[in-house]
Amino acid sequence: MRFYIPTNIYVEKNCVQHHAKDVLALGKKALIVTGKHSAKTNGSLDDVLKILQSGNVPYQIFNEVEENPSVETVACAAEMGKAFAADFVIGIGGGSPIDAAKAIALLIANPSETETSLYTPKDLKTLPLLAVPTTCGTGTEATPVSVLTNRKGGFKKSIACKIFPTLSLVDGKYLAFAKKELILNTAVDALSHMVESYLNSQSNVYNRMFPEYGLKIWEQNKKEPAGIAGGSSFTGVALGY
Repeated sequence: MRFYIPTNIYVEKNCVQHHAKDVLALGKKALIVTGKHSAKTNGSLDDVLKILQSGNVPYQIFNEVEENPSVETVACAAEMGKAFAADFVIGIGGGSPIDAAKAIALLIANPSETETSLYTPKDLKTLPLLAVPTTCGTGTEATPVSVLTNRKGGFKKSIACKIFPTLSLVDGKYLAFAKKELILNTAVDALSHMVESYLNSQSNVYNRMFPEYGLKIWEQNKKEPAGIAGGSSFTGVALGY
């Protein structure tokens, strides 16, 4: 299954491996942005590294993204990317790493900008961005939104720039390693997104087809079955399998 919105989104088993050429076409040097543990545990990081290594693409890994990522973390990662001369960014994980990766790609592409300008509306370019989501609720792989925490200012909100990933590769197999609590929380998150999308004042018959279909899947799979890793049938089903 493939969508373009304008992100090229592919949803399939072994998605990263199947689209190796698309990944390698993004650039020559990659900055990988992720959290501390989950990308290693679920195999998503290894899948990406195999492709980069096969194409002889140099990379650096920034794995310090926290839950509710801060502008300070984003600035630190951007400095790493600038020093490395990265020309594309890969975000692997849930909403936090991918949201952070969007802002990082923006700051690397605009060296004169700092984290203090993230909330100022400007027409800025950004580096190509690959999103490899490993949870099923945030939808950040399909949206232009990047929500960051400003610790000094004491607030959390979306940055001003709208940044769509260039390419999103979605594979439900990574959810098999997620904790039950994470699956349940992101399933409710997905439900909220679908309801909001359907009721949005700018929705129409065409885009309502997606939340309508998603709500049917949610209803069919809301009960917890036995014998599924992570403890929920949303593993895979929520991603189209």
